[in-house]
Amino acid sequence: MVYITEKAAGLIKEVMEEENKSDWYLRVYVADVGCGGVQFGLDLEEVEKEGDVVEENFGVKVICEKDLNEELNGMEIDYITTEFGEGFVIKEKEQ
Repeated sequence: MVYITEKAAGLIKEVMEEENKSDWYLRVYVADVGCGGVQFGLDLEEVEKEGDVVEENFGVKVICEKDLNEELNGMEIDYITTEFGEGFVIKEKEQ
C-alpha cells in the first residue's frame, strides 16, 4: 500500500476541486523503467479498473494495479520543495 502525507493529500484535493474532480481517484502507475530504476507517475482517473487496489488516505482515494501495489508497499507520496523546484515525489515512507 502506498501512503500519502497530509501535505500532499491537501494539495491533491485542491487540484481535484479546482478541476471539478473531487470524487475521482489518484492513480499511481509505472511511467518508465531505466538504469535508475522505476519511475512512477500520478494521474487523476474517474473510475477504477478491474483488478485495481484502492486505498484512502486523508480523503484521497489512491488506485493502482494489484501487481504494482506490492512494489509500492512501504512507499509514500509527498510534496517537497528544494532549491531546484517543487513537486510530488514517491519515496520510502519515513518511520
